[in-house]
Amino acid sequence: MNLKKTKVLILDSNVGNDYSLFLCKALKKADIDITLVVTEDNRRDSSVDFPILTLSPPKAKNVSKFKKIFKYYNYLLNVYKLISKEKYDVIHFQFFRRIRVESIYFAMLKLLGVRLAHTVHDVTPLNENKFDHLFNLLVYKTADVLFVHSNSNKRTLTQQIKLNEEKIKVVPHGDFDFLIPDKIPTKSQAREFFGLSQGDNVILFFGAIKEYKGLDILLNSLFIVAAKINNLAVIIAGRPDPVKLGLEYENIISKLPSKVKIIYHTQYIPDAEVVKYFIASDVAVLPYRRISHSGVLHLAYSFGRPVIATNVGDFKEFIEEDKSGFVLSSNNQENLSEKIIEAFSDKLRLEEMGKYARHLSESKYSWDSSAETMKQIYGKMTQNY
Repeated sequence: MNLKKTKVLILDSNVGNDYSLFLCKALKKADIDITLVVTEDNRRDSSVDFPILTLSPPKAKNVSKFKKIFKYYNYLLNVYKLISKEKYDVIHFQFFRRIRVESIYFAMLKLLGVRLAHTVHDVTPLNENKFDHLFNLLVYKTADVLFVHSNSNKRTLTQQIKLNEEKIKVVPHGDFDFLIPDKIPTKSQAREFFGLSQGDNVILFFGAIKEYKGLDILLNSLFIVAAKINNLAVIIAGRPDPVKLGLEYENIISKLPSKVKIIYHTQYIPDAEVVKYFIASDVAVLPYRRISHSGVLHLAYSFGRPVIATNVGDFKEFIEEDKSGFVLSSNNQENLSEKIIEAFSDKLRLEEMGKYARHLSESKYSWDSSAETMKQIYGKMTQNY
């Protein structure tokens, strides 16, 4: 089959995640006949040149539970009608809404001869119980192809579940260049927004604040760092979940040396404002306790910022030591403090690391690169039938 005519339907029941949108843009550019299904309340992008179908029910709290259930099952029916009518070569599920239902739906489509792909964004789901694991297992066993973001994720998934390695394909997460404005503020301008000066040494912690992301590890490391590094500032941007966790972190902040500047923004950060947070910083810190893969790393790379991260998930695969950042040898505040001190000991080197991180984002981790890899895999899927 001519790869230029490969017809793919991508399903994304998630809200507020642009991963599928930008992947589809790149796939269209790579000559894939692409259609994307999203939620009814997903914001529309007028710049796209492929069909976006708002079939999946919204997650809005003002919609009654009964109406949501009705719309949900109607959505599954409409997707089946769409598949039957359009004769897609591949149906690619990105994010599921209800894994206990959609895994069975997924298996039924397979029985009907549909070629199925699924992207496993979290190879070790953070909030999954043992019962839900069985439904994920059904998807993993049923799919023709499973996409993961790294070789590390592939190894983890293979170890967890007895699968043919050939079934698991690695396609890296793409960049966040869509958040880069036409006119990028200078570091001085960005820092003015936060009340910071050019002489400050600025750390950024960005993203939803959850226990597993280890903000407390970073905060506790500052007691050591502050004794070695002057003009230390930390920008924290993200909503605590749960709220009680945020209060615990505020208690640690209150005990930090007064000379450490803490900027704590817990409100939603609009896309247009994200650039200020990264440009104002010198380095992004990801002190996570556990993760499969993190989009925050790609955010940092897009804005040309090096990363210091704990050795969990696939960070070691994506962070080139001493070139685009640092990976801790042990996941504790002492080791983190050492790396932060080392990073700020040579600001010129830190800037060069940021430039290299940007280079990786433009080349190795671009959406175009990911789409070309995925295009070849789609082609092989159709040839196998």
